[in-house]
Amino acid sequence: MSRHTRPGPPQYLAFASLVLWCAWTWQSSAATAGGIPLTEQLTDHTPLWWYALLAALAVAASYVIRAPVPATRPVERLLSPTTSLPVTLTATVLALLLPPLLLGVPLGFLASDASLATRWHGYVDVLTSPLALALCVAVCATVSLVRRRAGRTVTAGA
Repeated sequence: MSRHTRPGPPQYLAFASLVLWCAWTWQSSAATAGGIPLTEQLTDHTPLWWYALLAALAVAASYVIRAPVPATRPVERLLSPTTSLPVTLTATVLALLLPPLLLGVPLGFLASDASLATRWHGYVDVLTSPLALALCVAVCATVSLVRRRAGRTVTAGA
């Protein structure tokens, strides 16, 4: 029997999600700030060690996380079956679309010499990128499945 009795996903899944969200925030904001396409950011402007570090953090989370991590509480609540699905999906989409808008456009001058118009164009490119759209659909589907499974786990454990 699982020791996980709270509604929602295990903490390591929430931690891995937080790591991946931080990586998305970094990459999408960098593409926005530079006014470059997201695929170019991910292929030409990102070293391989970045992907290795990201994979190590996301995978190692299940082995490392043993004590509560306060930073994962909002993610755990968001993925909990007690939160309504429309609220969860809206928050998920906003979590993907707001970081490049809030970081890449206004603060992009710190990392790039691109003009404000170029940064806005970069943001529009990130939003309309097939990669970003596919990611958004995949993340929303995953969130829905995780919530469903978490609801079953809590019900079965009760």
